[in-house]
Amino acid sequence: MQGMIGPAATHGPILVNIKRLTFGAVFVIVFLCAGPLTLLNVPFRLSPVALLGLPLVLRYGIRRDRVLTAYIALTAVILISAFLNGSSAIQVILFMRSLVGSYLIYRLVDIYLRPETLPSVIRWCVVIGAIQLPVIALERLAYNWLPMTKAGQLRLYVDAGMGTFRQDAAMAFFLVLLVIFLLFDAPRARVIRHRWLAVVWFSLTIIIANSDISKISLVMVWAVYFARRLRARTLLVTVAAIALVVGVLIAFGLANRIIEPFTVGVGGALAQSYDVKSYLTGNYARGAAIKYYLTSDILWFGDGPLRYSDPIHWVLYRGNTGHVFTYYSEVGLFGWLLSVLIFFRIGFPGRFRTRFRGRQAAMTVNALAFGGLQVLSFTTEVLNHLGVVLIYCIVVRTFLIPLDGSTDDEVPRIRKEEPS
Repeated sequence: MQGMIGPAATHGPILVNIKRLTFGAVFVIVFLCAGPLTLLNVPFRLSPVALLGLPLVLRYGIRRDRVLTAYIALTAVILISAFLNGSSAIQVILFMRSLVGSYLIYRLVDIYLRPETLPSVIRWCVVIGAIQLPVIALERLAYNWLPMTKAGQLRLYVDAGMGTFRQDAAMAFFLVLLVIFLLFDAPRARVIRHRWLAVVWFSLTIIIANSDISKISLVMVWAVYFARRLRARTLLVTVAAIALVVGVLIAFGLANRIIEPFTVGVGGALAQSYDVKSYLTGNYARGAAIKYYLTSDILWFGDGPLRYSDPIHWVLYRGNTGHVFTYYSEVGLFGWLLSVLIFFRIGFPGRFRTRFRGRQAAMTVNALAFGGLQVLSFTTEVLNHLGVVLIYCIVVRTFLIPLDGSTDDEVPRIRKEEPS
């Protein structure tokens, strides 16, 4: 590498190849192998894959940045929660595995992705995204013959739709982030040929997939895209028309007749489906979780790490099936807020404070990616899912892709990674 003196300089090409091989191995396992291995009922866990990046992280060192500060703060809150609730050392260690794994993924992406490597990584992401629809179709056609189905572990037909990912939600989130990048950062998205064909194909795949939360995110993304293209006059007329209709309904007493059936229906759903007792006994009931915590005292530090789950035996003692519920119940409001801060710091690094070409488009992409991640966190353990963390870290760094005709001064500056 340039700037290295003496014998160490001869290791430059070797280090480049090691970085490429390490990142490539994690990329392929997480995005291409996890789904097939799961459906073939091969016993494996995805979280140890992050350890592949450990030698590289040790070689290049830990960066002292705002992301690291947020991780340290979250670690402190977890330890405080464990102390206050009498949690065991093994519970603390197992709970913090998600912190270690997600940080290793973040640092691996930080080390490898540069303006010269990002275009090829994004192209590979698009290729992987393009094959998800036929893979989903194949999984559904072969549902009755899948080893996981025969083993009785794939009990629902809709589960056979995760593509090449470990979970259908992770696969759909992967596609949502690609749609965001291709829609809102057209200058940098030129590295992808037939951009609009990819956007339509990915949107169709998300609609066909089983992740309802990602469909909501997709609708929101397209709504923002079209809203940004509305002229101010058109938007003003639309808002005025809606206000006029609502006003007329209220004036003639019709608003209550329209709203009442909806509120009664929602109330009935809460009474029938949002069974708090079901949630407290470990069953799948997110609505009950929301109802329970909204009517309970605020948990500042939670009830202790892994108080309501056993990751070794994959047992839930409370129906926490999303990052929001797990972190709030076990490490409290402070822990959940700091986990949100981690993703915010990853998505909005300090270099965003400087001006560079395409800064507004890049900030829009990262803001929508961050928002989509928070929506997903209600159904998925986002900090514990390597696929979610990896694609998020990749997409929020697309601002490093050089624009056509950019000079060195117009590309966001990043610190050159040197072995420590």
